[in-house]
Amino acid sequence: MSSVLCKFTKLVPPQSKERADALECLLEKCAGLGKQEKYKTLAGLLTPFGGRRCFG
Repeated sequence: MSSVLCKFTKLVPPQSKERADALECLLEKCAGLGKQEKYKTLAGLLTPFGGRRCFG
């Protein structure tokens, strides 16, 4: 975990830490899919967040 995220998670309630951990996991997964050039899978993963606008 990055030092910035570590500092952030010490200052916030447990629910926010869980959200931060989930977002970090999502970001790592997206980065991995991008590096593997699995753009359709990446688009599917991001669709609930409005990903179709980015990959349309």
